[in-house]
Amino acid sequence: MTDPHTDVPAQPLNREQQIARDAARRALYEALRDAGQTPLEVPGRANNPSITIRTAHTTGYGSGAWWLTREETLPAHDPEGRIQQVLQEQGIDARARIDEMSLWLTVTSTVDAERLTELVTANITPVRRAALRLGEVLTRAGITPGTAADEARVRIGPLELPDALRLLKILGAGPVEQFSLEDMDWGEMEKLADELMLTLERASGARVVVDADPGCRTCSRPDQVVVGSLETARAHQLADRIEQFLKAEQAQGATR
Repeated sequence: MTDPHTDVPAQPLNREQQIARDAARRALYEALRDAGQTPLEVPGRANNPSITIRTAHTTGYGSGAWWLTREETLPAHDPEGRIQQVLQEQGIDARARIDEMSLWLTVTSTVDAERLTELVTANITPVRRAALRLGEVLTRAGITPGTAADEARVRIGPLELPDALRLLKILGAGPVEQFSLEDMDWGEMEKLADELMLTLERASGARVVVDADPGCRTCSRPDQVVVGSLETARAHQLADRIEQFLKAEQAQGATR
């Protein structure tokens, strides 16, 4: 008997072992959700000791399986090999497979699932947790986040112009009607970037570099502003400010 996704050989489990495996699966899924992932259930045989998880996977910066490798980007030439290397270094017997939309991981045993859970949990560093929180708050605010983390700072990433205007409004920059998306030329984009930089500095208590980045007309990439990074505490402070706005907005809506 083998796992249908990775051909990992499996030995049948007794009832007690099945209970232990299921507990390890739940702990792994909880750790992945805590890491901002959305693990999907992959059906398997009741007496199969292996556990298969599936998470979303895309290409480009911020798409790496950082919860495994602590790297924002997997190598383009052999992403599966990099994951396999990390798993082997951690003493985890598992197989990795990547398709167009998903990363599939199958761990051979309950012990391997427990080791993988420990690895994921260890990789949720304070700066990573701050990036996850800021990204979640921005999403609730209707802004598509590009947040990521390095060893010491939270990267906010690029924002399309409607999102940049939304963030200005949330952070109390005053009237944003001065910026028109229909008439946004290079000069106006630079003014928007400057205004957002000053507003983010007031909200976070730290200077944040913001640069205008005109879109690519031949590749359909939209105009955007590229926002720099913050230290962990400043990222939390910015998230606090956004949450204050959301709570006030929710309370206002409740009284209407």
